[in-house]
Amino acid sequence: MDIGKNGAITRDIPIIPLFPEPGEHQYLANDENVFYFRTNSDAANFKIISFDVEKNEWFVIVDENPSAVIDWARVVANDKLVLCYNEHLDTRLEIRKLDDSGELIKTIAFEDTISSWDHYGRRDLPDLFLRVESYLNPGILYRLYFEDYNVESETTELDGQAPCLLYGYGGFGNSILPKFNVKYVLFAQNFDGVVAVANIRGGGEYGKTWWEEGRGVNKPNAVEDFIAAANFLVNNKYTRAAKLSVMGSSNGGTVVASAVNRRPDVFGAAILDVGVMDLLRFRNFTIGHLWLVEYGDIEKEDELQAILRYSPLHNITAPGSSSPSYPAVFVTTADHDDRVVPFHSYKYLAELQHSVGQTMSQTNPLMMRVYQNIGHGYSMPTMKAIEKATDLFCFLENALGYEFHF
Repeated sequence: MDIGKNGAITRDIPIIPLFPEPGEHQYLANDENVFYFRTNSDAANFKIISFDVEKNEWFVIVDENPSAVIDWARVVANDKLVLCYNEHLDTRLEIRKLDDSGELIKTIAFEDTISSWDHYGRRDLPDLFLRVESYLNPGILYRLYFEDYNVESETTELDGQAPCLLYGYGGFGNSILPKFNVKYVLFAQNFDGVVAVANIRGGGEYGKTWWEEGRGVNKPNAVEDFIAAANFLVNNKYTRAAKLSVMGSSNGGTVVASAVNRRPDVFGAAILDVGVMDLLRFRNFTIGHLWLVEYGDIEKEDELQAILRYSPLHNITAPGSSSPSYPAVFVTTADHDDRVVPFHSYKYLAELQHSVGQTMSQTNPLMMRVYQNIGHGYSMPTMKAIEKATDLFCFLENALGYEFHF
């Protein structure tokens, strides 16, 4: 490489791809000509590799763990490699040597189910700071060498009588890890309830393979997984169908709505928040064309047939002799949602009321709330968040007879 005066490049430089195919490749550090990466190239759960640019040689420092995903990696304290593993939603840290051996120095495990959302460290600094949180813990900041902690809670008697809230997402390779959620705490405390999160296929909790098994033509797997999670809760007496409320937002709204269409008898109530309901036309609006890899392309016959199996709008079945009534349904959307446009919710609820709501056997409410002056829901004014949470709890209290304990 020739660099002239003022840093100008004086001749063409060939750009050589380091990885043979697109993927997630994170640069970590380098020692002169040796560069270190976290990558999912030929490793769905990620591995740590080094690349010598002079010798043009790859070397695997930490190989892929078939049952644990490397959520993130950081080089600190000159030659320490910190890896954060997620294995069956249990988080642990591994501290290793940053060399070809990748020798394990220390493992830090957590007794509680936590997530390490934020971390900060630099190679020229001696410490790494870590922020962890869980469903009951809004967040604690630790230095690298920290002590384990416990969270004590009361145990709910498993007699099938407890109210239960089941959440699911299952899409885009996103991992739904333990994170403090005020609504979950209120539900558990004020309804004496059980909160469950279904880490279904389509997410990233078990790496790229877990996502691949729940997207495109495999998307119905996410729906079946969610139904299986609901059956697990009922069969193991955490709750019963009449007291089981389910909730999903965005892609999660799509999955939960499809599950309700498939097995309406399994659920007592469903909250469907800003879901993608019309899977034949989503590509025509705003950024919907970017979701073809997730939901499929109707111009491809095999993907069209898969879509027709689970598209929420196109699989609503009226109650009858062989089809049970729908649970109570609360659809929510926002008038300024430019990601999942409101027409998805409008069309779904209209079809639901037309095909299901007019039948004599459907006595559970089929409702919708359109929130004004907010978008898809990633961030909103505090009062709007309180308004949405209030509507959710009021709906559950009235639809399922939950008793709210102050």
